[in-house]
Amino acid sequence: MTQHHSPFEAAEIRKVIADKIASSLDTDKDKRLFLGALTLFEACEVKASLFFPSDQSLQSLLNYLDWTRKTMDICVFTITDDRIASRIFNAVKRGVKVRVVADDEKAHDQGSDVARFAAAGIPVRTDNSMAHMHNKFCVLDGRIVITGSFNWTVSASRQNQENVVILDESAVVTRFHQEFERLWADFAKNALY
Repeated sequence: MTQHHSPFEAAEIRKVIADKIASSLDTDKDKRLFLGALTLFEACEVKASLFFPSDQSLQSLLNYLDWTRKTMDICVFTITDDRIASRIFNAVKRGVKVRVVADDEKAHDQGSDVARFAAAGIPVRTDNSMAHMHNKFCVLDGRIVITGSFNWTVSASRQNQENVVILDESAVVTRFHQEFERLWADFAKNALY
């Protein structure tokens, strides 16, 4: 029977195996070559490409949210899909540190889950600008990025032609993490909670 691992567990297993192989190589040059090749291979890996509307794509997205163990930094226009919102609330119950950056106008729309997050004690900040905070990305455990055209809304998951790419390339994750931190700092005066 095949055992399935979350992407986070699989990454840890790959690291342990890579470390064991590297330590068994005879020369430092061999070790560097092996680790360099491994880094190049992993840098090219896309975890998933999802297209909507699709129940299967939505389930894949929800699985990534469910697999998160430490941090979930969400930067989206708005969230109105209660299936996604429930996974975010469940993550908080598991002890995941969740932060949300959203558009100020959309945060208070009818059906928006953003204000519910703030009311529940989840840190939320908005842009408070004439322009929209129109990013659509999420950084999970500082190791995975979810991004694409997909708004975290019922319309996006059930009606619109949307896409999501899920990546774990460290340089890409670092850039998205830096952008989240920049926006988090810029919108400090606009905290809903």
